[in-house]
Amino acid sequence: MRIFIKSFNQNAVIVLTSTVPAKMYIELLILVVTLLVLGVVFLRQKYTYWKRQNVPFIEPKFPYGNFQEANQISTADISSKQYHSMKTSGRFFGMYFFFEPLVMLTDLDLIKTMLVKDFNFFPDRGIYYNEKDDPLSAHMFALEGKK
Repeated sequence: MRIFIKSFNQNAVIVLTSTVPAKMYIELLILVVTLLVLGVVFLRQKYTYWKRQNVPFIEPKFPYGNFQEANQISTADISSKQYHSMKTSGRFFGMYFFFEPLVMLTDLDLIKTMLVKDFNFFPDRGIYYNEKDDPLSAHMFALEGKK
């Protein structure tokens, strides 16, 4: 930044001028636009997962996915409402928790197959448990990994 002092009679005027070239502003603008475009591409990639898999899904809303009401009602109530609205769409449907795709099973035979026969292939179910303070919450369906 340059400072010029010009004096007119007995009054001094200080003029500040920027030495930052216009090229730098253009580069900064290009960087911001690039980051915005990459953000849009990332979100579109995340929010079109079920469409690309040809699975029926509930259209997500940014940034909460299908859980935008989570601050008003419980996630169990949200999931129940979504289940009842999509249970006729097939054996399962897709939804989103923020940017994470989730699958909801609606067919009882498929649920039984996954929880009994294919139990070893789905070790992490995302169910909360606290083995230390609440040992009963750490049951077979809540434990993660090889526990």
